[in-house]
Amino acid sequence: APALQAAAPLERIPLYVRAGSIVPLGPVVQDADGQVDTLEVRVYPGADGDFDWYSDAGDTYDYEKGQRRVVPMHWDDSARTLQLGEALGGYPEMPDRVHIRLVVVGPNHGTGAELAVASDGEGVYTGQTLRIAAR
Repeated sequence: APALQAAAPLERIPLYVRAGSIVPLGPVVQDADGQVDTLEVRVYPGADGDFDWYSDAGDTYDYEKGQRRVVPMHWDDSARTLQLGEALGGYPEMPDRVHIRLVVVGPNHGTGAELAVASDGEGVYTGQTLRIAAR
């Protein structure tokens, strides 16, 4: 394969992500009102993709005893829809509701380390199947 040449000035490092990649930008952070936790999920369009979102209490070794939650995620590129499946497992401090902000990455949108100013779709995940269609 031919080598790829890209500008890489000191203030910007190029990062290449496979089409269909799903990247939760976390950890889950609490909204200002303290009622619902929020997770930004970035999707790199161009292909279907899958990702297992893993979470645990983060401050104990209880995950070794099975206290963890895994949520399967699927991006359907042609339908431009993110699906979060039914949660598998759980742990005592797990949030009951997580506000999901879908961001479909594009030029100057969903790039960098900061959260995106605008989302492309939103929903509240409660452990049951949730579908979020990108606008």
